[in-house]
Parts: sequence; C-alpha cells; structure tokens
Amino acid sequence: MLDYDSIKSFAAKVSGLDHLDIAILNAGMMAASYSQSPYGWEKTLQVNVLSTTLLALRLLPILRASKTPNSTPPLEIVSSGLHTNAQISSNFESAPLQAYNDPKNFSFQPQYGKSKFFVQCAVRAIANREEPKGGEALVVIVTSLCSGACKSELGRELSNPVVRVLMKVFNFIFMRSTEEGSRTLVSGAVLGSKAHGRFWQHDRIADDAPNLTGDKGERLQEAVWHDIINALIKDVLEVTQLARG
Repeated sequence: MLDYDSIKSFAAKVSGLDHLDIAILNAGMMAASYSQSPYGWEKTLQVNVLSTTLLALRLLPILRASKTPNSTPPLEIVSSGLHTNAQISSNFESAPLQAYNDPKNFSFQPQYGKSKFFVQCAVRAIANREEPKGGEALVVIVTSLCSGACKSELGRELSNPVVRVLMKVFNFIFMRSTEEGSRTLVSGAVLGSKAHGRFWQHDRIADDAPNLTGDKGERLQEAVWHDIINALIKDVLEVTQLARG
C-alpha cells in the first residue's frame, strides 16, 4: 500500500475476474514517528487515505460491472470511530492534507484519527458520486465501518518499552479478538443500500459525526476530497478519469 504500482497491479488482476461480489479495504497503519512514503506523504496518510482511495477507485469499475438484478456489490472501507473526535483547525481547512503532512503537526494517535476522518470524507465523496440518477438502481454500495479496538499489530511501530508493556496489558483486558472484530466487517457488508454513504459501528448505523455535518463539515469534506484527488493525480494520472466515474 506504499507503492502505487503494486496497487495498480493488484487492481488489474481483480479486473480479470468474471465478477467481484464484495471488496473490503482493511489495510491500515498507525505510524509511531514521522516518516514519508516515496510520494512525499507521511506514511499514515499515505496508506490509510491516499492508497486506500486509489484502490477503491480502481476497484469501482469491476464492482459496477458485477451488479446483478439480485445483488448489489458493496465497497466497504474500514475506518475508525476516532474520526468523530478529529479536530481540524480552521486555518488548515484550505489544504488539510498538506497541513497534516507537516512534521511539526505530527502526533501519532491524533494523526491516526485524522487519517480516518479523511477516509470518511473520501467515503462520502465516492458514495455521492455513486448515487443513482433519475430513478436508476444503486449499482455499488459504498460504506465504512469500525470494528472496534482489536488485538492486532496496528501499533507494532511503538518502540517505547513501557508503552509496549502497557499496550499489551490493555490489549489483553479490553480489546476484542480479531475474529470478534471481523464480525463487524461481515455484518456491515450485508446491510444493503441503507448503508450507502453511512458508517457502521456497534451493530448500528451511526449518526453522522458533528465534524462532518453542517456548512463547515461540507466545506471540509470538499477540501479533503480535492486534496486527495490532486495528490493522487500528481503520481497516477488515470485518477483524473477514475474520479469522474
């Protein structure tokens, strides 16, 4: 997911399938310190936001082609409930990704939450573009979800030994197993059209987060989507056409 050529190669293989019933984009990371991808983006933003969006855009055509009278394929992107608490300063609204790509603004846990906020903006933008026109049927269900805190290697980059011990204790006491978390991925994938553009968490479709609603939320969504597309086009020219649908 740090290599656009690898993403494009994978998507090309998927495009060779007769049909694609479902796509669940679950790859993600939480970087412990600031480092950049080959494309000049902080790695959490690169993997969780830019690369995930590119993969989603590349898979949409085969998902659209897989629509049948009895089945509407879902594109499900794993996000996090932490997006609801992401604070986007008003002076960063005009170029949010660039602002959070600045090493001076990096803090590993807030960065992860902000990356998931950006994911939510991408999900909303893609879902809006997949809305049926003129009474047509929905062709692809675009949705996001949170499986809750699960035992995984998400925090594998944490190097402080005290923090690692505390995380192991916390994981043992409070976190779900990966199998338990996976149930949310499965249940979210079978919700049907009511999940389109929405966020599935704790076995319910959650209300929209305050930072995604109102005039400010809509402006911020547009700014984030604009940033994502421009960042991708710089290195993957075909995104110009993919973003148009």
